Amino acid sequence: MAVTNNTEHINNNKVLSIQINLSGLSFCVLDKDSNQITHIENVVFDDFKNPESLLEATQNVFDNHAILRDSFTDVIVLHQNNWSTLVPSSIFNKDCVADYLKFNTKILATDLVEVDPLNYLELQCVYIPFTNINNYIFDKFGSFTFMHSSSILVDKLSVLEKNNTSKQVYVNISNYQFDLIIFEAEKLLFFNHFEYQTPEDILYYVLFTFEQLQLNPELIQVKLLGHVNTDDAVYHIIYKYIRHVSLLELDFNYTFKQEITHKHRYFNLISALS
Repeated sequence: MAVTNNTEHINNNKVLSIQINLSGLSFCVLDKDSNQITHIENVVFDDFKNPESLLEATQNVFDNHAILRDSFTDVIVLHQNNWSTLVPSSIFNKDCVADYLKFNTKILATDLVEVDPLNYLELQCVYIPFTNINNYIFDKFGSFTFMHSSSILVDKLSVLEKNNTSKQVYVNISNYQFDLIIFEAEKLLFFNHFEYQTPEDILYYVLFTFEQLQLNPELIQVKLLGHVNTDDAVYHIIYKYIRHVSLLELDFNYTFKQEITHKHRYFNLISALS
């Protein structure tokens, strides 16, 4: 997690949380006085962007949503991309952060590498943010907090795993990519990002991971979150091969101005508020 160094916010006690990736962005607004989420929305881009065209697409979203031109006491940005890895704190060296990424990410000399500490899990999330998006948000709002989506995802799921002695699998699905997270006895056993095109791709990666970790699909509990519902093809194909599958049920400590029937779709976005 990193915090920029400008203090131009107007004190209206509202918080803006944004999660952005190359296929779209989602955002929500929290009124801290009423503890109510007054707006929540997901925007899908017309096509899959590259890091350069992502900026223009983001600008268009801001131009077309008046609520994003408001002022906020706090702004939080979650960068959702595959340019990240988790490093055990016991072997982490801040002078080698780029080395941790070079095996699965093409790093340019101009790339800024950031680190989010996950102290409870004794891990460090090393990642490359969308620098052009950070610059744009800074120009619009002044100081803000940013982190990788993996950091908030793993950290908040670990809270749900307290006092759980069994294995638990989570599949967090976004457009064109998903995260696979496995805990055992409160410890993170496995975490990885995967890109996909079809529901069958997701099933393949999940079952392959089960095979490598010797997990029995007849016994293991799998919770789905993100962009998935029970009537989706991905849900049905996973359910066909894994016996115990369900959507992650959540009870956030906020009220909602809009009725939200599928809070699991916004797990990262809302979790970042606390």
